[in-house]
Amino acid sequence: MCIFFVADGAITGANYTQLLLGNLDQLSITWPHTDIRELHKRWYQLQDVGLEIFLISGRTCLLAFQSMRERDELYTILRNTLELPNLVAAETLQTIQQSWLAGEVTNYDYLMHLNKLSGRSYTDLMQYPVFPFILRDYQSNQLNLESSHVYRNLKKPIAIQDKSKEQRYKDNFEFLCQEASRPDSENEMMRVAPFHYGSHYSNSGTVLHYMVRMPPFTRMFLTYQDSSFDIPDRTFHSMGTSWRLSSFESSTDVKELIPEFFFFPEFLINSEGFDFGQRQNGESVNDVNLPPWCQGDPRLFVFIHRQALESAHVTSHLNHWLDLVFGYKQQGEEAVKAINVFHPSTYFGVDASGIRDPLKRQALITMIKTYGQTPKQLFRTPHKAVQPQATTPQHVGMDYRQAYVPPPVPSVKGLKWGNYLGSLDLGPPMSRDLVNVAPKVITKLVALPFGPVFGVERNANILLLHGKKRDMAVKTADVMWAGVVTWDYHDNIIRIRSSNDKPLINFMPHKSFGKVTCVESVPDCRLLFTAGSAGVINVFSMTHNSSKPSSLQLRGAKKTLYGHSAPITCLFVSQAFSVLVSGSMDGTCIIWDLNRLNYVRSINSHSAEITALTVSDTLGDIASVSWTSKESCSLQLHTINAAHVATQEVSDIIHCLAYSSAPEGRSVNVVAGGMETGSIRLWSSWDLSPLRDLTKDSSNLAPIISLTFSVDSQYLLASAADGVVTLWDKDVKSLREHAEKFIPVIMDGEK
Repeated sequence: MCIFFVADGAITGANYTQLLLGNLDQLSITWPHTDIRELHKRWYQLQDVGLEIFLISGRTCLLAFQSMRERDELYTILRNTLELPNLVAAETLQTIQQSWLAGEVTNYDYLMHLNKLSGRSYTDLMQYPVFPFILRDYQSNQLNLESSHVYRNLKKPIAIQDKSKEQRYKDNFEFLCQEASRPDSENEMMRVAPFHYGSHYSNSGTVLHYMVRMPPFTRMFLTYQDSSFDIPDRTFHSMGTSWRLSSFESSTDVKELIPEFFFFPEFLINSEGFDFGQRQNGESVNDVNLPPWCQGDPRLFVFIHRQALESAHVTSHLNHWLDLVFGYKQQGEEAVKAINVFHPSTYFGVDASGIRDPLKRQALITMIKTYGQTPKQLFRTPHKAVQPQATTPQHVGMDYRQAYVPPPVPSVKGLKWGNYLGSLDLGPPMSRDLVNVAPKVITKLVALPFGPVFGVERNANILLLHGKKRDMAVKTADVMWAGVVTWDYHDNIIRIRSSNDKPLINFMPHKSFGKVTCVESVPDCRLLFTAGSAGVINVFSMTHNSSKPSSLQLRGAKKTLYGHSAPITCLFVSQAFSVLVSGSMDGTCIIWDLNRLNYVRSINSHSAEITALTVSDTLGDIASVSWTSKESCSLQLHTINAAHVATQEVSDIIHCLAYSSAPEGRSVNVVAGGMETGSIRLWSSWDLSPLRDLTKDSSNLAPIISLTFSVDSQYLLASAADGVVTLWDKDVKSLREHAEKFIPVIMDGEK
């Protein structure tokens, strides 16, 4: 069954969200009801008439209804009438708050959860997620994240970071109080509740101001500005200038930040070459001017900014900002005391339908659409603060902590490598050989979201179908079904074994596209990808069916992806970023969109066939390898948008790659490479700087041919060409605990 939303006619007077969809003709949206993952009631233009639908693909859709009754009717039908197998219960505010207070959730993730629970959404520019300004130092060559002097005052609204500005806003509030109380006032529009600020910290103009360099926001900005860019000096051109305007120089600019400042460096770059004009000082507006302490590098700025957000200072003071934006200081007498009252048209409950005068009614509607919308109030009492010990890394030997550890960026003090296997903040890892399956060889290690790590032979892979019970805070998931898919048979048939006591089942032939070389799958999206010697990728949709011998059933027609001109050597699915990346003997990597199943971009910087690749679960970056000789190779790092970041020419052969996935902001993750010499080499995920080698105490080491970190990155498994699987862990106790996690899957006599 599918859900269809069909417009009555063509869209006229399109708003910014509709422009984002890129379709001003009759609007029709369709998706299977089984794809629904979450349902949330939302405000729309300060009225409780919205419904936001989250799909398992990661896409969302915000629907606005004429009335609350209509919205509730559809909500009830979706929740109670349809069977929604992938619908998950939303985390409660209390649960996520307790996880944050315990240090289990990062500040970034907590802010995103609060934005979501308060009705903020990427699908509505007027209710875009709001994040705080964190830093105040944008001029120094060196930045010390351990000093409180580099941070803004989170106890105060952004507009009064300079105490001398407080009286101006207090006077404004008192003046409006007097005007509202005058019985002889003839201007009804002056009889509004008093406020400190006539503008807002978050609205569509704020979002478009920051995102003006990034299509499709550029087009929306031009619509907002009557088809022209803003005056160059008003265009977002400098982080330092934006801070000064918001914090003390301007009485009308009270902007906070948006999430992109903490994960998306591309929006700071004028990659499209837009002509924003020249400022009065003769300087052309191009890329955003960034602080000296990040060397003007947008990527470094975002990484450092994210670590500033997760710093001990911000963590221990963030509760004060939450009180202002989501909490008890948002409204009422406490808001007055905190100098935190905004125009009344920005608060929920403003109803323009009760105003008889059409001009005044339209004026209020316009204010609602443009001034900004204050988030739904989540807390009625002061928010608790995180205790310092909640953020202290564990398993750190004091002797090692006293040793010199090189900083990720020399110009910034206080950056953390993190708490994960291989981190330079921790001591050297320990190893233990778990199993020797010789003469068989484990060529692929697969870490489950919650539980064991499987190891399979060459030309085999693990298939997983997830259930819907999941804990979003710790990023775990239950597994509804697991099986092994195998290929490389003389008849070119792909086979499946669904349990140890069952034989291999013929699943599907692989005709007309050459010999099968790779098979990957997407658990939640139920997609199976096969690639072959013809350079073609086939995509199949599948569903769990216990009545079938294989427990799986293909549904619908397959889709074929063309792009490579030579056999495909590797596939990697990143569900976190909804991309598939393929590598080929033609020397290219191609990025494919998992949602639309179409081509996105190519990476063409390698000069030989791609022999290994991986995608970061936390950054979306792509690491890939090509051999440059029999004894050397090229390791390259690109962003998810195929922009080149760094290259390392390595005097050894890298056989396999794996990313750690410790929380960003608290960590600088690593790319791990399995080497021909039998060691494991670690490079920084930021710039591929070499960090350390992990080598067992042995003189006769076989090449490492497969690697995987556990989902929490607390241990690492490595498989060697001689059949030995080794566990790397932090200490002896952890080695014992994690040794039981590995499960080898050997297909004896069946291939």
